Amino acid sequence: MDIQQKQWDALIGRIYETALSPGDWGELLEPMVDWCQQEKQDLATMEALLAHLDRAVRSSNHMHSQEDQNHLLNDMTNRLPWPMLMVDDQLHVVKHNSAADRILASGPLRMADGGALMLSDAKLKQQLQQVVRLQHGRDSQLLHSEQEKMVLLCMPVFRSDAPDEVSRVTTVVWVFADRSVAAPSVKSLADLFGISPAEARLLHLLCKVGNLSQSAELLSVSVHTARTQLKSIMGKTGISSQVALVSRAMSHALLATPTLATHDGHEERFMVLPDHRVLSWFEYGCPEGKPLLVMENQAGNMPCHEPHHDWYVSQGLRVLVVVRPGFGISSPCPNGSFVDFADDLRYFCERLNLQQPILAGYCFGGPYALAAAARYPSLFQQVGVIGSLVPWQYMHSGQLDPMHDRLLKMVDRDPRIFISLGKMALRGVNRSPEKFFSFFSRFLDPKDASLINDPAVQAITLPQLRQRWFQGARVIIDDYLRVLRPWKFELTDITIPTQVWHGALDRSVQVESARAMAEAIPGAQFHVLENQGRYPVIECWQEFVEALAGSIPQTITQRA
Repeated sequence: MDIQQKQWDALIGRIYETALSPGDWGELLEPMVDWCQQEKQDLATMEALLAHLDRAVRSSNHMHSQEDQNHLLNDMTNRLPWPMLMVDDQLHVVKHNSAADRILASGPLRMADGGALMLSDAKLKQQLQQVVRLQHGRDSQLLHSEQEKMVLLCMPVFRSDAPDEVSRVTTVVWVFADRSVAAPSVKSLADLFGISPAEARLLHLLCKVGNLSQSAELLSVSVHTARTQLKSIMGKTGISSQVALVSRAMSHALLATPTLATHDGHEERFMVLPDHRVLSWFEYGCPEGKPLLVMENQAGNMPCHEPHHDWYVSQGLRVLVVVRPGFGISSPCPNGSFVDFADDLRYFCERLNLQQPILAGYCFGGPYALAAAARYPSLFQQVGVIGSLVPWQYMHSGQLDPMHDRLLKMVDRDPRIFISLGKMALRGVNRSPEKFFSFFSRFLDPKDASLINDPAVQAITLPQLRQRWFQGARVIIDDYLRVLRPWKFELTDITIPTQVWHGALDRSVQVESARAMAEAIPGAQFHVLENQGRYPVIECWQEFVEALAGSIPQTITQRA
């Protein structure tokens, strides 16, 4: 057997080993790229390689599907003995438990051929359609049908990345007879929402009778007093309507099921865009302060804002972390561009009446911030990016770290290879992000490697990562491909004040590439952080924000 055949056999063996243990996908990068770069590889050989990759991906996807399906079934189906439906965002039943067989055959809920869910109550159907499309957020929702004397408890679930029918599931729906629902106790409401006894008594009655005036009469207080207490409850809970407040309380009472809270306790807010997609965000700092819009890194786990919340308040800043498409509950937009997201930001600012906000972006969030500044310069006061990615034309040969260099070569050779490997990698990254960070740290500056593997840093960043991947991790592939394509805007169109900050030790996007990008932006200020690498937001975030907000003189090293 010649050397080339041995290399081929070893590569194919590694591919199938990675399918079984996708957390080791990084070990496949080097031999894969080395093989693809050999000049002697002809088209037929590349197609054979792709065929093996495709089979390995299908094998990995099958295991991925089984793992996610088991997780969903164990977590939901076995929890309660009542009828349960798993539905997609088109209101089709993907799966259901045995308790649902009878109601689907002869009840007010029926399943048509093909799986479409048919509801006799038109109003209930409309409400359910909004829930499965996440237009009411990720929290559990309780829907009532007076017509059918029925209650639906709707629970949005983490969406699977597996290319199987389970990946269609967006919501689990439990079906109850109306008599099953009892108003939660006063004490449970006070404990659950952190409200006063008087406020808890009012909310208890609202859950029972649903009418503010009648509740006030039963409590022997004026309607004005009841309305004041209701506003206080909404302020404490962050819920903006009486209907949503009662729904939240009743869903907790019914099954004592907690909402899908974020790791730091801050509510993921959301709005429905004109095209019916969902855009979500988080808020920190001072509600009446100067608005600062932040776009996060690729994984969605940096920067972490809870440690800075009090500092934001002291600086008079209202920080709005806008969750990019596909992360959190923001609707995916796999074929969208950076400029398309700029249109979403314009609607976001108009809807919230944000006047001249500051834009900030880190890592993969940088191109999104720059695109918005280029498309709508009059909308924003200024823009700043820190550790941002740059257009590929500004990347200098040999200046990528080994991992990204291999990924780029793979894309250049055949994008299908990159996509296939990415599909296998998703399962490993999603199941064990700690292992991925450990692998990635091998290509980083020692300081970056120490930061990314620091248990204290991971304790903050990993919970946020898992929250951002609520709809699955496949959005990472979409983000990579979006960066590799033309960005569809010109840096020369950015006419507002711009700051570009970059770590001198960054091995992923080296400082000279960031400098080249900054020089293409008219009047941009370029700042080099001498002792920072890929993760300057961990140690320099407040300094960066202060410079953008203009609150203190800059003290960092600056180069022309």
